[in-house]
Amino acid sequence: ALFYGYFAHIVHGEKALKLQAHIRQIIAEHLAEAERLKSEFLRNTTHELRTPLTTIMGYSDLLIEEAFGPITEAQKGAVARLMESARGLLTIVEQILDLSKLEKGERASSIRRQDVKALINQLRREIAPLESGKPYKVQYEIGPGIPAVETDGEKLKRVLSNILSNALKFTDRGEVKLSVIKESTGELSFAIADTGIGIPKEKIPLIFESFRQLDGSQTRQHGGTGLGMAVSKILVDLIGGRIEVESEVGRGSIFRVSIPLVAHS
Repeated sequence: ALFYGYFAHIVHGEKALKLQAHIRQIIAEHLAEAERLKSEFLRNTTHELRTPLTTIMGYSDLLIEEAFGPITEAQKGAVARLMESARGLLTIVEQILDLSKLEKGERASSIRRQDVKALINQLRREIAPLESGKPYKVQYEIGPGIPAVETDGEKLKRVLSNILSNALKFTDRGEVKLSVIKESTGELSFAIADTGIGIPKEKIPLIFESFRQLDGSQTRQHGGTGLGMAVSKILVDLIGGRIEVESEVGRGSIFRVSIPLVAHS
């Protein structure tokens, strides 16, 4: 009788373990499907949003250029504010689309020889509209002897654009500066320094988490989705680089993006 009871206990235990494993498998499958549907929804939605936003921005440009006839300075100011809002929405759309692509596994890099000065000039043009309303302009400093670099220029530009956008967002006065330096280690360093609000040391790792806002309250002063830095960290990893952060609350931050001069296969 004792043997029978012990045997029955073992059999019952095995059935329970199999049932638990089956339940875990079902939960995992449902979670995977939910994740797939979420990524598909984000991808489709951002694609649908991008088209009307670019149209709004295109027609706003034409209005400011008076392509349809003269407009007053007050009207130009109103259109400029419209453009600023549309550009902010487009940035959010692009960040969500980037994350959706990365989560889906679209992580291939297009490595080619990139002229650094040309890349910085493109970046300067993209960032210029964000300087509107600021009492300063972004300073760009390219050190001597900066060579061309083998990298994915678009990914690098997106990373620098995300960091510069954040620097402008959180710096009301003072300066924002991007410096490009060739390091003795054989790397190229892009340092973005600002005199903004700064980040508490213990919270620095949190800025690289998706949808993470250090101030998540409904009354927060600065907008955004909390995706820019998370996407940037993934993109930097993909091109074989790294991001380092130094910051002090009330005094500003320095984000340093370092990439190899020659891409590793």
